This record gives sequence, structure tokens and C-alpha cells, in this order.
Amino acid sequence: MINKKAKERFNSLLDGYAIIHANIKSKTRIAFIIKDIGGEKGYLKDASELATDFILYNPNIRADKHGVVALGWKQGVRKAWVTMLGDEKNPIILCNDLTFTYEYPSDYHLDKKTGWSKLPNPTNTKKAMIRGILGCKVIDNEAYMFGRFRKLYKRIGVQVWKDISYEDEHPQLHSDLEQYKKQKVHLRDVGIGFHAIDGFNKNDIYACGDGGDCWHYNGKVWRRLDLPVSTDLTSILCANDGYVYIGLTHGDIIKGRYKKESNIENWEILKGEGGATNTLAWFQDKVYIGSDLGIYTINSQSNIEQYQFPEKGWHQYSFKHVASCDEALLSYGTDQALIFDGKDWEEIVGSIVVSN
Repeated sequence: MINKKAKERFNSLLDGYAIIHANIKSKTRIAFIIKDIGGEKGYLKDASELATDFILYNPNIRADKHGVVALGWKQGVRKAWVTMLGDEKNPIILCNDLTFTYEYPSDYHLDKKTGWSKLPNPTNTKKAMIRGILGCKVIDNEAYMFGRFRKLYKRIGVQVWKDISYEDEHPQLHSDLEQYKKQKVHLRDVGIGFHAIDGFNKNDIYACGDGGDCWHYNGKVWRRLDLPVSTDLTSILCANDGYVYIGLTHGDIIKGRYKKESNIENWEILKGEGGATNTLAWFQDKVYIGSDLGIYTINSQSNIEQYQFPEKGWHQYSFKHVASCDEALLSYGTDQALIFDGKDWEEIVGSIVVSN
């Protein structure tokens, strides 16, 4: 059970902030990136000027006094993401949408009495500058960052990232971008980039973006995939059932697989109920969908169904995203978060109305 004081402390830390990204490695290792929604002086600012902080939360350890250390991203950050490699002995990687990625060392201090990580300031961490990042993902226990102009970087050492989408080595991936350049069209206006990636392993990676743009990487070369849509792709999941699931902006899901051995791809469209598919997660042999309208699942007949919370139980409010690990599903929105162990839902933060 989550300690009551820990929950109160977490709620107080989020006062005036919104959750913009979260990740879960275990029920006792949950990371949140939060953003100031009103500004320190109480008036709205441009999003890039609002403070962005990071919380590593252990729900099973008592939290009484101490809190978190701000990242110091006071300016220049609109969005940020967090991913975790392995267990507590492995680093936490933070990146934002402009220039920097931070990597906290494995020997960060976790206060055993409070359950809150006292992480070093960014000046004491290692950082790398990679522009145009739109997210980060762990595949096959290796970290990847992806972003604009179909860029994909693989972490090969402490703050050492290898560009595995380099134009000279992968001309097919950038052929249409070159045409835009010749036409003197500014690439910032093109809208081409990877908005989501996932993979079954490091030699079987899928990346997608706007306008139905989807690619496969076999560890050596990139291949454009022929999806049955031309709408924007928002999320992607390489699930344990062997299928790839791709979310669309209007709630439908593409299900299928590219078989690199036979060079054949098969896709079908699963009809949703509307609302952008923000994130996809696999938990206990089922696909979970975090959308603008609620939590959905895909049943064994490949039908999309809205998840029904238990009667007199939690009510859906602002849970727009899902993330998972082997032992729990995390569902979160801007100011609420719950974890689900397959049987019971437990609130981490927020005040959800419970029916009588």
C-alpha cells in the first residue's frame, strides 16, 4: 500500500505543476517530469519559460520531509521525457525538445527515510547536445532518442550517442528531405520526423510520424513501410503477442507486422471510438491504450473496448497516457496518476472522485 504521507507529499510537490511525461520500471521505481503551469509569479508565460522538474518516486517508502531537486530547466524547454535503464544501478536519462539530454549517474542518493531521490544538479551530471529530440525509449535494454527529420540516436556509452539515421549511411531515409531542400522548402515546415519508436529487439525497430510515415530498421538499413493510412501516427507498440500496434490521431489502431525474412508486410485497421491515441502499453497479455477519451484495451478478437473501472471504484478523469513494466500498469494525466497490478488500482497522486 502507498504510504499516506508519501501521497500527501507527492501531491504537495505537484501543486501548481502538471505531469507532462512519466515512466515506470517497477512499482517502487516511477519517474515523473512535471512543468510549472502558472509561472512563479502567478501569471501565464510561454511554455518554454516555465520551470520543468523531475521526480523519482518510491511509493513504498515513507516520505516526510524532503523533496526533489529541480533540473534547472528554467528556460528553453517546452517538453521533456524520461527513461530508465535497468534497475537502480543503471542511469536515468532525461531529454528535452531543444538541445540537451542529461544522464544521472547510477550512484544517486536515495534517502531511505523519505523515499525521495536527492539528485545532483545538472551541472554535476553529464549532458550531451542533440537537437530536435521528440522522445526517448528503451529497446532491448538499450536507450534510443528520436526526433525531427527522422533522426534516431542510440546510446553506446555514458552520454555517447550514435546517429543510426545518418544521411550519408542511410540515403533512402532522407531522399524526400533532399527534394525539399532542392525546392528551397524549409525543413521545419515539412513536418517530417519520428514521433514514436519501439522494437522487438535492436535489429527489429519501427519508427513512425506524420502523414502515415513509418519505417523499419533491421540494424543495418531502413525500409519505408506501406501503411493503409496517410494520417498522423502518434504512438507505436511492439507487443509480446508478436504484432505491431500503431496509434492514430482519431482513435483507430493499425495492427500488423513487417516480416523482414520474407520482406512482406500485412496491416489491418482496428476501429476506435475517437480521440487521439497518445500512448500504448502491453500489460498482462493485453494492449492498453491511453487516449484523450479514456483508457481502452484490445480484446482477443482485435476489437477496441473502453476499459471499465470497477463499480464504486476509480473513475476515469485525466488519464491520457499509459506506461507499463512487468508488475504494474501506470496510467496518468496532467494531474492524476494510478498504478494497476492486474487486480487493484492504487492512486499515486490526485484526488479522484469515488462513487458511493
